[in-house]
Amino acid sequence: FGAAGSRAAGSGSISGKLTGLRLDPETLGLVRQLVPLEPITLPGGFSTRIDQLDLHAHTDIAFGLVRGGIDDPVDTKLLFTVHSGRISLPGVRYRPTRLEGKLYCDTRYVQLKNFVVGDDLSQITLNGTLDRGTGVGRLEVAIRNLPFDERLHGSLPADWQRMLDTWRPGGQFDLTTTLLTSEAGRWVPTDSVLVPRGSTANHVRFPYPLEQVRGTMTQLGSSRDLRVELTAVASGRPVSFSGLVTNAGPAAASQLDLRVTQLPIDNTLLAACQPSLQRTLKAFSLRGYADISARFVRPRGENQPLRTSLAVRLNPAGIDYEHFRYPLDNLSGHITGVLTPGRDTWAFESLTARHGPARLTGHGSYVRQGTDKQLSLDITVH
Repeated sequence: FGAAGSRAAGSGSISGKLTGLRLDPETLGLVRQLVPLEPITLPGGFSTRIDQLDLHAHTDIAFGLVRGGIDDPVDTKLLFTVHSGRISLPGVRYRPTRLEGKLYCDTRYVQLKNFVVGDDLSQITLNGTLDRGTGVGRLEVAIRNLPFDERLHGSLPADWQRMLDTWRPGGQFDLTTTLLTSEAGRWVPTDSVLVPRGSTANHVRFPYPLEQVRGTMTQLGSSRDLRVELTAVASGRPVSFSGLVTNAGPAAASQLDLRVTQLPIDNTLLAACQPSLQRTLKAFSLRGYADISARFVRPRGENQPLRTSLAVRLNPAGIDYEHFRYPLDNLSGHITGVLTPGRDTWAFESLTARHGPARLTGHGSYVRQGTDKQLSLDITVH
């Protein structure tokens, strides 16, 4: 400890350092009396005060109390150097067991430096400053190896939960973001980048199992728009996804492009398709392999219909249409389709196939409108 002052002026200062102090909610209540801190509003609507944190840690505290004159307020400075501990926030199910770093606060500023929160698997690193006088703050967040699990799901606001329910991811991810204070005093994520670490996904509207998901989902500025650039593996084949999600959430508009080569046409693919496409594939008993380019377009608004445009190159395949039992092998050619909830249209071009010694060429179309179906094929047998 050290002290200095002048009785005549009413000024003085006290400084010192406490080492090996155990920090807990009761101690934080005392800190808040020394340096009053307003509630902190986090992204998603979480709000907490420093003395509401469930915090248990071992720390060193350097402090300074300075008063310039008898009529001046006391300027309090505190520097916490946390060596180990654990922390939890109200309403957040993630319970880190690792806590270390530095926290500085005085009557004007709060600052975090290399503050690490985590456990044996994952960690969150925080660096930032809040000007308590103006309310302007900036917080750099780097998350590494955080799992897509129920703890994460239960800690997120409802809109984010619905997005996870749509994509149904598994595994771990990295995330970097910059949180900036808005005019309303909330922390707004900006320029966020989510990086799956070989994760899995199974979209609720097209539940084809994807593995080894890698790439980036990038937030555009402070908007709710995401640029998607991902790769994955489906049935052993590399798949690429690219596109844009606008106003991410249950009312999002999106356009995503998919590309894959030599994808097996099998029960896994059949089970993932919408019922109308399932009926079409079953009717034709299509089997084999295909190169596929697809575009998935969803308009803005909740529960909007998905429009799927497909370009398929059969390479090779077989077919046995249930209403004309004439099985074909070594089938190749190009198929394009546009699928909506009420209508499917297909066009077949440059088709070639064999039935025994016979070679067939042709083109045609197939339309499903509700329960009505219309098939047109122009086939030449050689």
